[in-house]
Amino acid sequence: MKNLWEEAKALEGADALPKYMAIIQDESGTSEDDQKIKENAIYAAANIFVAKKSLADLTKLIATVRPLTSSMPQARVAKIIRVLYEMLPNIPGGLEAAIDIGKEIIEWCVPMYSALIPVSYTHLTLPTICSV
Repeated sequence: MKNLWEEAKALEGADALPKYMAIIQDESGTSEDDQKIKENAIYAAANIFVAKKSLADLTKLIATVRPLTSSMPQARVAKIIRVLYEMLPNIPGGLEAAIDIGKEIIEWCVPMYSALIPVSYTHLTLPTICSV
């Protein structure tokens, strides 16, 4: 994955897009470095889409990133999606699309966070609770 990233960085603009997309779709890299490369490739591809003013491609990229929770930490994927979502208003028609995409993101997040283990606070004493 690192070699592909170096090749993509050597290219400029839209010429690097196929390499970035190959990195994003590569499921073999699970190390921290590979995840960082994938994250940077996502941001680079998104910046190209914003420069091209391609709302459809940016929307598709957001949908492509969501399943990455199986290979990357949920917090990292959520941050990436937030950054991509914040890029939408920079594209004509993006503000209107942000409403629908925001609803999709919320639907995607709800099942993910409902699986969290509830925390028990029974071990806290009254003075500890009152001091908060």
